[in-house]
Amino acid sequence: MKALRSILVPLDGSPFAEQALPLACDLVRRAGATLRVAMVHQVMPMYAASPEAPQLDPALEEEWRRREQTYLDDLVARVKKEANLDVCAALLTGYVPGALEDYVEATSTDLVIMTTHGRGPLSRFWLGSVADKLMRTLPIPILMIRPSEKPAPTPVSLNRILIPLDRSAFSEAILGPALALGKVIQARFTLLHVFDPVPMVDPSFGLPVGVDVELNEETRRQSEAYLDAVADRFKKEGFEVECLVGATKGAAQGVLDQLAGGNYDLVALATHGASGVRRAVVGSVADKVVRAAACPVLVLPPGA
Repeated sequence: MKALRSILVPLDGSPFAEQALPLACDLVRRAGATLRVAMVHQVMPMYAASPEAPQLDPALEEEWRRREQTYLDDLVARVKKEANLDVCAALLTGYVPGALEDYVEATSTDLVIMTTHGRGPLSRFWLGSVADKLMRTLPIPILMIRPSEKPAPTPVSLNRILIPLDRSAFSEAILGPALALGKVIQARFTLLHVFDPVPMVDPSFGLPVGVDVELNEETRRQSEAYLDAVADRFKKEGFEVECLVGATKGAAQGVLDQLAGGNYDLVALATHGASGVRRAVVGSVADKVVRAAACPVLVLPPGA
């Protein structure tokens, strides 16, 4: 369980990206960590959308870089004044996900906090293309916040954390980051395992004719025993933890159904699971949860 010593907020100059700052400032203050903000310089937006655009005048590009640096300088001054925190700011250059990944490695960053929105014509639904790529490649956890048109005046509370597990070592990889975050915010945890109901098959036709009650109960007992064993790790660290097992068609839907009650402030999960099949974006369950959950999501990319 690695302590939080350095937290990075990627920015793109938009108010939406800045919505990650209040939570980051709150966690930095609680953890005694270093706050970093980074922006990746790109060519002016009207040129960025097309790889076949004509060469940009160096003077115009330098002016655009100057504006980006001024934006960072102003933001740093504002954070120092409003949050009374020191901030390390960096204006990077290059392909955005790659530049951020290099910066994370160079600064030994422990956690990235960012909003999940797109930039310009590259937006994909509400999940930004940069966040999408970082979820595949970044070697550290990412705490993603869905931005709103009217940001909350105070930091989001993260006191109640839901952790879905699929009984695989892959899904358990999120436990370390979740515990590290939980120590900072004194969280309460709920461990959740969702399994597909086991059908009863008609031997004459080979078709399901209902639910096999006995097998489902055995699956539930095994799942409860598994979660109880994992919960011991949390209890030894002094955390409050409860365990839930549910039978629902589709693990992602089971997680979303649990979140729908509004009883959790954060869901934490690894972005690949027991199937061993890595999707082009992220694990199928994590993909659906990240895109549909209204609360913040802590994800651990496959390369972490």
